[in-house]
Amino acid sequence: MASPAASTSKQRDEYCCVPFCNGNARTNKELSFHHIPSEKKMLTRKQWIVAIRRDEGEFFKIGGNTVVCSKHFKKEDYRWTPNRKCLKPEAVPSVFDWKLNESSRKAPTSRQSLFKKMKVDDREDEDEMVVEDSVCEVHNSQSVDHENDIKLRKLEHVVQQKDSELKDKTYELASLNQKLQMERFGVTRFSYDHEMIEFYTGFPTFDLFLIFYSAIKPTATRMKTVYYKSSEEPSNRGRPKSMDPIDELFMFFM
Repeated sequence: MASPAASTSKQRDEYCCVPFCNGNARTNKELSFHHIPSEKKMLTRKQWIVAIRRDEGEFFKIGGNTVVCSKHFKKEDYRWTPNRKCLKPEAVPSVFDWKLNESSRKAPTSRQSLFKKMKVDDREDEDEMVVEDSVCEVHNSQSVDHENDIKLRKLEHVVQQKDSELKDKTYELASLNQKLQMERFGVTRFSYDHEMIEFYTGFPTFDLFLIFYSAIKPTATRMKTVYYKSSEEPSNRGRPKSMDPIDELFMFFM
């Protein structure tokens, strides 16, 4: 039930029944005081009792002087008239110091049960073991890769060394072959001496001798050699020829 601001001397002796509130009509003349709704408005009455955190009993009884001061209501809980302000019938006190303290108080941190904490610790230990195993695997893999890299470099060095040796042997073989060709008796031995070529063959240079040989070579390669005695028929049996046709031609001119 709405009540106007206190104006009588009786109202001036009223005290706010909200815990920890020091509002009273004598020292706080700017305040207005409002009676707790009667039992006819039981729902609103219970809302007020719950809001101010007071239970009816041996130490708290609601009577004609049980009031709540205007400090516990919001501006929108009032309606204004030309002469005074009145509390709305459905208004319920909602402004309290303990609500301010509750809003500024930090929420309690949630605590894990011992069982959950043990499970978390075990999981962390397992994760650490997995990480350690992974690190070991990575380290072992890196070691294997490093060893393989060293082996590969050694093999590359061996291959390069063998390739160099093969080139040296090939060059040496070519030199020996050329030397052998020069030392064996044949036209190649005199290829750089035009005077000897002219002396033995009648051709002024070795190049002219080669031109002549190129002209008769197709026929010379198809010639067959036969061996016979005066009392025997001709036969192609005998040792195979070891002299080149060009050397045979050279020997023929000699």
